[in-house]
Amino acid sequence: MKAHLDSKRSLARFVIWLSILSAGHANALCYSGHPDIDSERRDSKFVFLGKVTSSKVVMSEEEPGFIDHTDYDVAVLQSFKGKPGRDITIMSVNTSARFPMDIGQTYVLFVSVDNEGSYFVNSCGNSAVATIRAGAAKPPKSGR
Repeated sequence: MKAHLDSKRSLARFVIWLSILSAGHANALCYSGHPDIDSERRDSKFVFLGKVTSSKVVMSEEEPGFIDHTDYDVAVLQSFKGKPGRDITIMSVNTSARFPMDIGQTYVLFVSVDNEGSYFVNSCGNSAVATIRAGAAKPPKSGR
């Protein structure tokens, strides 16, 4: 039991470490401010390390020529909260609250679900590019 708790604590520290080392998204207009990591983790359905494998721009049906949102397909590399499965699609609406991601890039993602069942990331939150600097630290070993 103690080894299991130590492993969970190590994973939590690893997520925090990755978030701190990562670049934030300064473009978002954040009316409610920025959530702290503990609050966002608690409020998220999933928290995981994932790699973007593809993206699809979805045009608006109501406003021709306007981009409604972008769907990002993400391969889940390691889950820290919840069971998102091996792959997940994350929707990023085309507003100041969008969370743009690059294909091939790895991110720490705090994922929520909207009323229609679509997964999204709070652009004012702690999701960010996972940057691991050589020699800075080693990821924790997963315990069983």
